Amino acid sequence: MKINDAKAIPLSLVVENLGARFARKGRRGELWYHSPFRPEERTASFKIDEITNRWHDFGLTNNARNSGGDIIDLWCDYHNIDRKSGVKEALTDLERFSNSVQSSYSKNTHQVTRLKKQLPSPTTEPRFKILKLHNGLYFDSIKTEVARRKISLPLAAKYLKQVYLSDADKPDRKMNGFAFKNDKGGYEISIPNPHTGKSFKTSTTPKWFTSIPGKDESVVCVFEGFWDFLTWMEMEKVITPPNTAYVLNSVSFAGQFAQEVLARVSHPKTLKLYMDNDNAGRMAAVQIAEALDGSGITIGTMEQRYSDYRDLSDLWMSRS
Repeated sequence: MKINDAKAIPLSLVVENLGARFARKGRRGELWYHSPFRPEERTASFKIDEITNRWHDFGLTNNARNSGGDIIDLWCDYHNIDRKSGVKEALTDLERFSNSVQSSYSKNTHQVTRLKKQLPSPTTEPRFKILKLHNGLYFDSIKTEVARRKISLPLAAKYLKQVYLSDADKPDRKMNGFAFKNDKGGYEISIPNPHTGKSFKTSTTPKWFTSIPGKDESVVCVFEGFWDFLTWMEMEKVITPPNTAYVLNSVSFAGQFAQEVLARVSHPKTLKLYMDNDNAGRMAAVQIAEALDGSGITIGTMEQRYSDYRDLSDLWMSRS
């Protein structure tokens, strides 16, 4: 087998043969596995890019070994063989997968066609519809939630709108909440429940992240949700961001955010990530760091400031 033939073998076949457990498929076609190097791990940290057929193991970042590459790199790393001297042995072993290449391609093509036929037609009407947006926060339930979050009303009113929302599944149901606009004109919606202290979250299309220009563009602060952003502003005792800020609105936009940073005419010197203290937040931070690797941007994760709490907002609300 030649090297190019080996690189045509889908990495997923080899990874699963080495004992990796499939976890999920990402939005851009990435396959996530529980690493074959650490099959007992709870959080999937091994990513395959189906387009390039290359892998990256986030759990090996601080390891003496390299943490990614092509199919031959994977085989050599897994068997603890030097990559230069192990190519011949790798090609000999990988030849057993060659017969699976065409059958795997045919099977995947058939599955894609079948799934397209099964997909329901898109609905013309979204479930939640904005009936009215108010340029002020004046309902008692809305002001109560702002106070519970320990955010000043003028600060909240500058960045949030009061929204009046309808539910197509329950026509008699009308709700008041907060609306936070993203860079593509959609809104993140949060409906507070005063009885439970929790919020119902939804959004309007298009979904995207939100950028807020700051006085110092050399530093960019990144938050998952708008309450964390407003908390940061409250802690800084400002109403205009001292640094440029981004609110992802969803960790699924971590990759797109990183691409926007790279596309800027003048790259920021420093990125400060205020991600949630959970697996999704940590993986989003890793994804951003990987995407910006080699850009010269210094990246710092700030969760040590709220290490005993779910997020920055949770820390702020806990203070007496």
